Amino acid sequence: MLRVTPVVSWTEAGVSRTVVGEHAVTIGDVVAVLAWTFVVVGLTLLLVFGLAKRSGTNPLLLFAGVHGHLSLAQSQIACWTIAVGGVVLGYGLIRLQIPDIPESLCLA
Repeated sequence: MLRVTPVVSWTEAGVSRTVVGEHAVTIGDVVAVLAWTFVVVGLTLLLVFGLAKRSGTNPLLLFAGVHGHLSLAQSQIACWTIAVGGVVLGYGLIRLQIPDIPESLCLA
C-alpha cells in the first residue's frame, strides 16, 4: 500500500501547467488485500471453532437453536457477520482508515 498525492503536469501552448490533487489517494494491491482478508477471517473462524471444540461441545452447536436443531436465523446472522466483517476489513486495508459503518448494518 502506498499513499500519494496526485500531481498532473503538462505543457500547453508553450506554458507549463501543474495541478495538485486536494486529497491523497491510496495505491494498493487488491490481490494482497483479498489474501489478507481471507487469512484474517479464516484464522478468526478457526479460533472461534477451536475454542468451541476445546470446551467439549460440537462447534456446530453455535448455530443451534433452543431445541438443539440447526437454526436458520443464527446461521444467517453468522454468515452476514462474516460477510460484512470481511468487507469492512478489506475496505479498511485498502483505504488505510476505519470505514463508517451505516446504522442499518449494526444491531441496535
